[in-house]
Amino acid sequence: MELKDARLKLMTDVLSGVKVLKLYAWEKSMHSRLSKIRTAEVIQLKYATYCYSLMEITFSSCPILATIASFTGYIIVQGNPLTPQVAFITLMLFGIMRISIYQIPKLIQEIINAKISLNRVQDFLKESEIPDIINSMEPTAENVIVQFENANFSWSCSVENENSEISQPVLKQLSFKIHEGELIGIVGRVGAGKSSLLSSICGELYQNGGKFFRKSPISIAYVPQEAWIQNLTLRDNILFGKGYNEIKYFQTIESCALKDDLKMFPAGDATEIGERGLNLSGGQKARVALARAVYHSADLYILDDTLSAVDSHVGAHIFENVIGNDGILKGKTRIFALNSISFLPKCDRIIVMKEGNIVDCGTYVELLARENETFTELVKELAIKKKNQTEIDDAIAEEDEDVLNELVGAASIREYIRSISTNSAGDLPSPLYRRRRTTSSSNPPVTPVSFHHSISHQHDDDFARLIDDEEIGSGKVSYKIYWSYAKVFGVPLIIGLFLILFIFRNIFESVSQIWIAKWSSFNSSSANTNDIENLEIFAIFALSSCILGGVSAAIIAIGAYKASKKMHENLLFSLLRSPMSFFDTTPLGRILNRLSKDIEKMDKEVPKTLAFSLISFSECIFGILMSIYILPYLGIISVIMLIIFVFGVRYYTYASVQIRRLTSKAWSSVASHAQDSYIGVNTLRVFGVQERFMDQMLQKGVKCTESDLAEITSNR
Repeated sequence: MELKDARLKLMTDVLSGVKVLKLYAWEKSMHSRLSKIRTAEVIQLKYATYCYSLMEITFSSCPILATIASFTGYIIVQGNPLTPQVAFITLMLFGIMRISIYQIPKLIQEIINAKISLNRVQDFLKESEIPDIINSMEPTAENVIVQFENANFSWSCSVENENSEISQPVLKQLSFKIHEGELIGIVGRVGAGKSSLLSSICGELYQNGGKFFRKSPISIAYVPQEAWIQNLTLRDNILFGKGYNEIKYFQTIESCALKDDLKMFPAGDATEIGERGLNLSGGQKARVALARAVYHSADLYILDDTLSAVDSHVGAHIFENVIGNDGILKGKTRIFALNSISFLPKCDRIIVMKEGNIVDCGTYVELLARENETFTELVKELAIKKKNQTEIDDAIAEEDEDVLNELVGAASIREYIRSISTNSAGDLPSPLYRRRRTTSSSNPPVTPVSFHHSISHQHDDDFARLIDDEEIGSGKVSYKIYWSYAKVFGVPLIIGLFLILFIFRNIFESVSQIWIAKWSSFNSSSANTNDIENLEIFAIFALSSCILGGVSAAIIAIGAYKASKKMHENLLFSLLRSPMSFFDTTPLGRILNRLSKDIEKMDKEVPKTLAFSLISFSECIFGILMSIYILPYLGIISVIMLIIFVFGVRYYTYASVQIRRLTSKAWSSVASHAQDSYIGVNTLRVFGVQERFMDQMLQKGVKCTESDLAEITSNR
């Protein structure tokens, strides 16, 4: 389990950053690390299979040993002759017991797996939860929305006793208050505690001393530093479960500088966004997350460095039209962590942070007048940073113009710019121009009607969709798949295994029963020596059959070890070398489902199913041959029953395989939803939509349960 968790954790990290991995050509390095973990995992799996085989030999030998002991006591101790009635009734009774005993190893293994799973779930459930916000003080004024008084906060606490062992505070001795309708700017160097302060207001940190107040009830909208985008259409990402209001939606899109971006998308706001916003730029993701918060119409807005991902003129547009006191959020309480000197004078108050402490608080003019060292140095750094960035932008612009002048001349440039300015956004000739046009904020205002027409133009579903539905096969499994597994399993091993099972194991088992029949048919009082010899011969054949069964199980373990390792290697090799278009259109949960549940089935279920199938097939064939040998006319009945059985198996196989495919697809959906919810859990909690996402997970879980139930029922 630990190795499997380590492999899946590393695989999740690889898939989450696959673009960076490919840019740095780290495929071989990651492939090597994953293969190393997988090899250790499969070795443990092989040893576990050996133990299971030994246990299977032990339990399957118990009925035979019991039969031998019974015959010994009946013949030698009591001195009774072995008659057919006694012999075959005894064999039948112990045969019935053998079927039950044969299930004991499987039962033990399932109990062990269940115990491990329950312990893991228990450890997870015993983890501490984020406590509900409990106001420990009364506000000092009526219009106070948030207030701290010597408050300390930390990111974690002890599971055993949340009140005794709390981790080191990341926020210390906070004392300030925020009034309704204020625009509060939070500044500080990297690691000063700005994001932690915002998280404490959201209720994501543990309070460790002091007093805290947050107005209740209150609705909060949160824009994290790293935007969380769902695998939905762009409109659904912005609405986030809210009802559609055209005018409000239009104002939100216009204010967040998304209008030109929507024109570029092939299906407007109906364009599907990939997982984690894969088909959006960093600035677009930040603006979509901001638009979601704006459309939410909350009382308190918490913005964590929202404008750092956008260009300076786009940031100015957003601040003026959204965040600032003249924007659509005017009158709302806004707490804004920022790293730009341009917006500091426009904040009502500024909180200066350093190493988790608030070192000063006041208006921009007041802070400059106090000549606070931390704030003064920070302002200088931000001013230098802004100046350098401006110089770089100007230099790049001059360089671009010089290159174009050399290529086509000034007149041609004007012609070129005039031509591309008349093109539709979807036909822009250059990604660079497309980006610059996207970030422009100087477009003339449009009415809701014309705006709605421009972003909701008619489109083909093929253009709107990005993520393809998971395709599931139909009908029987191709023989090529069986052959591909046979090749990695080892064809010589399969042939050897089949011969051992089909010939020797069943010969020994059949001979032992024939020997009992011959022995008991004499029905005479033989000497004890003859009975002992007959009993020894029976024991040799019967125990040899059990030993061969164990050897065949060990061979299956060796072949399954080779097959599991090779199949995973092939999958990993193909996956890491797939183009980015594959990862853009395939949900992460779907890929992880292939690497977790499907690999687990290949590791555990396929070898057992293979062994059971070969044993059942060989026993069935030998049983039919033995019946025909004893009663020849049973051959006709056997052929008829075999034909009926073959047709029944064909229909069963179609249904069973299709149910398994549906089950796999249902679990992929669960994995994708769980992964998406886990990444955006902070946003979900702040927006208060946990119940909606839990309901969605329950609905997906019900589909999985229904598929599992159908699979179990079909196997009866």
